[in-house]
Amino acid sequence: MGDRTRAEFLTTAGGAALAASLPSPARAAVIATRIQGILDAAVDDAHRAGRSAAAYVAGAFDPSFGSGQIFVSGAPLAARDHQRTIPLDRDTPFLIGSITKVFTSRIFAMRRGGYGGTLGDTLRVGLPARLAALRVLDIGHYGSGFPSDDDPPIWTNGTIDGQTLPLLAKSLRSHTELPQCDPGAQYSYSNLSWGLLGLASLDIDSVDRPAADEWIEAVRALGGALGLHATTPWTAATADGLPAGYNGNTLLAEGFSYGARNWPTLGGGGDLASTGTDMLAWLGYNMGRTGRDTALLREQQTATQTFKTQAPPVADIGPCVTRALPSPLTTSLGWFHAAPRWNRGIELLWKNGGVQGFTSWMGFRAWAGGASPSRTGVFVLANDKSADALGMRIARDLLGSAR
Repeated sequence: MGDRTRAEFLTTAGGAALAASLPSPARAAVIATRIQGILDAAVDDAHRAGRSAAAYVAGAFDPSFGSGQIFVSGAPLAARDHQRTIPLDRDTPFLIGSITKVFTSRIFAMRRGGYGGTLGDTLRVGLPARLAALRVLDIGHYGSGFPSDDDPPIWTNGTIDGQTLPLLAKSLRSHTELPQCDPGAQYSYSNLSWGLLGLASLDIDSVDRPAADEWIEAVRALGGALGLHATTPWTAATADGLPAGYNGNTLLAEGFSYGARNWPTLGGGGDLASTGTDMLAWLGYNMGRTGRDTALLREQQTATQTFKTQAPPVADIGPCVTRALPSPLTTSLGWFHAAPRWNRGIELLWKNGGVQGFTSWMGFRAWAGGASPSRTGVFVLANDKSADALGMRIARDLLGSAR
């Protein structure tokens, strides 16, 4: 078959079916060509839409690869200041948004020895009694009882101030109603609750503690344990290396601040920047494919698979309504669990993220812990809104044909 016909074939479901029947080295070549083709086609689509600086970095594990592979597509990127270009490669930084949450749950367990206790046990800054009694596991399962950050917008309307720890503690004490509904009773996607979980991992005992700096050090400590050398909270120090991102088809303005919500004390909700190299290592760790496991880290990997809870569909129950669900949702320590429509015989763990200018997606086939790690997984980083669609498409191809 000609090169053009072969390339078109490899970007259809038939290509995945062919790959499943090939010996491992041939399958590896077909799968790699397919993933690269998906990214290249997405770049072409972005250019036609006016996003000439769109860029995508993906990584994948597949049984045929032996080890993970990274794929890159796009041109050199405009820097955040619009005055320079930044090379696009496996070490280009992207904001990962809410994938930060699965780092946050791991940091808490690493520093606190597990997932027990309440916010008040380690965040001792005069929290209202109801908030202090909130269980860590309820946050980790998206059952904090907090309202969605956009309904009502307590995160963004100025009534919660996370710029400094004294301001945060003061504003939280004014919210004696938090959590607004019974913790653990229903699904609630609250960045604020995850920011508080990140703080709780630091064992804060005074409003005079430099919480933002301590969060940076906590992220670095996890990175040191797992070989993640470039993953860091978004701060002014990381600004110069960040490429520009898109709002729709428009490159964000020169010097745009980016960042999660620029709340230094609440970074656990979504403030990390990372690279393709680090995200492949993080994916491999969560899949059980890293050689860096200590007993505690292995225990946490297993906990991700087993500490699951199912949130009921949300009914109309007054102020506690956060987000209606069409069906029960299974979560664990920041991850979502799903049996994908294209392969009901498997369980997929996944998480995505998005801040202005950037999106991210990560997913892998569930595993049971012990000596049988997951064999298949993928991540995608994007400087536009494409990561979800690209990640799910690559995951469907890999897992739909995985043996």
